[in-house]
Amino acid sequence: MSKIYVDEILPKDNAKITAADLQLPAGSVIQVVENNTIGRGNVDYNSTSWVNDVSVSITPKYSNSKILITATTSIVNSNGSNPAGGYNGINRDGVNLICNEVYHSDSAQYYKNLSIQHLDSPNTTNQLTYSLAFWVYTGQLRTFGNDSTVPNVRASSIIVQEIAQ
Repeated sequence: MSKIYVDEILPKDNAKITAADLQLPAGSVIQVVENNTIGRGNVDYNSTSWVNDVSVSITPKYSNSKILITATTSIVNSNGSNPAGGYNGINRDGVNLICNEVYHSDSAQYYKNLSIQHLDSPNTTNQLTYSLAFWVYTGQLRTFGNDSTVPNVRASSIIVQEIAQ
């Protein structure tokens, strides 16, 4: 049996190593970008319009790619003993793509962990900004940064993946 030992492989002088014409199979992940609110502190929301909690930007490599967005957070009624309720959603460049009624509570300190996912078809290679956003229809809701004083809550996080078609 033969063995080859190599310490280093280098390209030929002036050689260009690129993958510009590489065609990945449909469903392959081309790139992943993530952002979170760890280290940010807690934020209270009471706006009756979309307010972004955490955002991330991605520039698709191919115009026919899909973008898979996954966002997670924890929320709590921070309106004292008064009711609070709202929606969470995913926005692209300030436009809401999907929303869910995620919270309604008549009492304070009711914590809820949330996740939302959406598959987008932006048809562009321009930079896109995706955000986890909230719309509060009554009271006030709080999202978390890195709050170690509250058990079982998590910072807001958003992950976007470019998917080959």
